[in-house]
Amino acid sequence: MAKRKAVRKKVVKKNIARGIVHIAASFNNTLVTITDEMGNMIAWS
Repeated sequence: MAKRKAVRKKVVKKNIARGIVHIAASFNNTLVTITDEMGNMIAWS
């Protein structure tokens, strides 16, 4: 049988000049979300 070839998705890089950092802090957790000016999420931790 022939081996299947792994399919890789292309990584799309976005060049964003300005963004907004949202920070939600509580006693036991801190959430950081980075969005563009339209509110679309770029990254989170």
